[in-house]
Amino acid sequence: MMHLLIITSLLSGFTYPLICAIYFKTLIRRRNEIDGLFQGTIMNKHIRVYGGLSPKDVFSLFHNWKDYVLPIALNMIVVSFVSLALMSQGSDYINNYIKSNAPLLSIFTRLPLPASAGFVGAYIFSHYEMIGRFSTMDLTSTILYRLWLRLLIGGTLGYLVSFTIQPPLQLLTAFGIGVIPFDKLRDLIERMALKPLNIGPKGAVSDQPTLHKLQGLTEDVINRLQDEGITTTQHLAFANPVLLLLKTNFQWTVILDMINQAILYIFIGDKIEDQRTIGIRSATDITKIKCLLTDENGNKLKTGEKLGELMATKLGQDSIGVYNLIETINDNPQVRFICDLWEETCKRGRSEN
Repeated sequence: MMHLLIITSLLSGFTYPLICAIYFKTLIRRRNEIDGLFQGTIMNKHIRVYGGLSPKDVFSLFHNWKDYVLPIALNMIVVSFVSLALMSQGSDYINNYIKSNAPLLSIFTRLPLPASAGFVGAYIFSHYEMIGRFSTMDLTSTILYRLWLRLLIGGTLGYLVSFTIQPPLQLLTAFGIGVIPFDKLRDLIERMALKPLNIGPKGAVSDQPTLHKLQGLTEDVINRLQDEGITTTQHLAFANPVLLLLKTNFQWTVILDMINQAILYIFIGDKIEDQRTIGIRSATDITKIKCLLTDENGNKLKTGEKLGELMATKLGQDSIGVYNLIETINDNPQVRFICDLWEETCKRGRSEN
């Protein structure tokens, strides 16, 4: 009987290794796609720091199945104990059997219902998160570590909040807390902790996050960048695009565009929005103006000068300062790198068509 209970409780957590196993099979497609992109000489040059490993081998360094073993085990353990508690609460026979034959496990039979409801909500949320990450080929081991912690937080908060809710809504509220997205749950915990002290949450005043100022950087994209330690436009502007390609699920052209925009933003800040109206949205657009200014064709030279003056008007700066800005951005090593990668990517696209 006891073996049957343990096996049944373990089965409830079997979905974690199953989803991850299928995920690694589908990840082969992503690895082959990246291997094709690395056929360019520029990108191969920036992967030599890994001891001459092939792109596929370097990709496997960041997506190693061994990194998933521990978080999968932790999720299975938590889910198994909660499943055992739910079975004991649903059956007096199982409850009495556990108490008489396994005294050490009897502590789980006394799990409060609101805590169980919070666990169930977090369990459903974890599978929703895994399936979503699976579909976008972005199910990292870090996410799995957060999920087992989320199970514990969901159950604990569900139990604590139940003291402030009337009995008919206790279970529903606890379940709702379990399915709240992780970042929203963090804000909820902060408010609950600070409210009794009459202290409002305060953000850092030194460098406020500005990633949302860039086009295409949705909340999900920003959260994924934060997982890689990129929390500001300055971090993104000088990030290694090759490493981002290997470690994330972002498309190559999207990575180049994000970094391209970020470089221009660190120079002109929020005024980047005004520059977009005249066709300037990234650092490489500035290099095109530089090319016009150095062109021997008189018409192109005049076009470059007019664009420089128009930029100055939009920025509210003297034209001399804008021309210096153009020179500075054009000579930036990261900008030159992005320009080379863009050119190589465009050549590959033309050859494939």
